Amino acid sequence: MVVAFPPPAVVPERKQATTPSGKPTLHKRTKAERNSLYVRALASTVLATVKETLAAAPSVKEVTILVVRQDPDTHKPEDYLAAIYAGRFTRERLATLNWNQVDPVAELLLAPGAMLCRRRQAGDVLPLDLAAEPELAAVVAQLRADL
Repeated sequence: MVVAFPPPAVVPERKQATTPSGKPTLHKRTKAERNSLYVRALASTVLATVKETLAAAPSVKEVTILVVRQDPDTHKPEDYLAAIYAGRFTRERLATLNWNQVDPVAELLLAPGAMLCRRRQAGDVLPLDLAAEPELAAVVAQLRADL
């Protein structure tokens, strides 16, 4: 399964807040807050896609997912379309989860073969290094060629 996900710029720089007197205002999010929200949105999207796939295909026992993003602000042409997450999810494991209490980011990281690259204290989500993953690299290369 391949999922296209937007770049981090999709997360607004400002968030709702209230002044000490109770009036609504907007506060600037820190880079760490923006990245945390971005990763939670990514994790939720991945889990929703996996659940939909398993619901639509009852005989499928496992879903391998690759998340790519187009990033027009990148400095390298090969990162314009880049893989940012890969992992496998089994029907058996997902059936045991209490979906009312699941931590989407934890499930994203606990998936067999999970690949997610974050950097620095702020937790920037970076393109994956697929040098050791020729099959995933071939999928991304084909997607780039199809653009």
